[in-house]
Order: sequence, then structure tokens, then C-alpha cells
Amino acid sequence: MAQFPKGSKVRQIMPAPIVGTVERYDVDQETGVLQVLVSWPDSNGDGVPESRYFKVDQIEAVDE
Repeated sequence: MAQFPKGSKVRQIMPAPIVGTVERYDVDQETGVLQVLVSWPDSNGDGVPESRYFKVDQIEAVDE
């Protein structure tokens, strides 16, 4: 399992990934699965940055 220090640049593993910054870690209280909160610049034009949680195996480190 990869570890990403807070502030690391990461990207979602998929054909058209988001690229964002690790903001925090949380544990899903129902399943105990580690989750990583990633934020990225606004992509829908409202000026508000976006964020969501990913499982650790859904993201990978990005060279800066």
C-alpha cells in the first residue's frame, strides 16, 4: 500500500484523472477503510475548489 504525506500531489487512477493535493486522512467509520481527502482547482467555473475522498488504491503520486 502506498503512503502519501499530507501536501503530496496525487492523481486519481483512471483514463481522465483529476490531479489534486492530499488534504487529510480519515477512516470510514462503517468499514474501517482508510480514505484520503484530495482537493483540486475548480473545474466547473464557480471558483470553488473541489474535493472528495478516495481509497488509497484509487490514487497515485505525481511528479512535481
